[in-house]
Amino acid sequence: MSDWATTAGGRRYSRTVQRGFTGLHVDGMFIDDPDDADRVWNETARLATQNKFTNAMENRVNDEHRTIRKVMQQVVHLEGFSACPKDAPEETPFGWRDWRTEKGETMHPRLSPGVLADKRLKLPGYNGQYNQNADELGSGMF
Repeated sequence: MSDWATTAGGRRYSRTVQRGFTGLHVDGMFIDDPDDADRVWNETARLATQNKFTNAMENRVNDEHRTIRKVMQQVVHLEGFSACPKDAPEETPFGWRDWRTEKGETMHPRLSPGVLADKRLKLPGYNGQYNQNADELGSGMF
């Protein structure tokens, strides 16, 4: 089920990034994983996602000044949809800053150094998915 409506007039539309958006206008846009971790390494696929947002999704809103637009995704490629600019601030506007102080310190106990070492060997996009620091393919050790 991709479209939901309530008796009070609320609606929710669910679409993949590559599906049509013509005729839709929303108050909130929440995008989960627009880049596929496998396909993001293909420039044509990566640009298709970015172009779809710019040309067909970004303006499908009820109010340009009040509509919420949020993307949730790991950064798996330097030029991917959610890649941060090099000059991005270290602290978010909400005050959050990475509290880790030791090199190699993990964010959560389930991500032990042993688990991470295994993932580092298996995943080409490890640095982006686990460190939010995408590497270009071939620029690091995999």
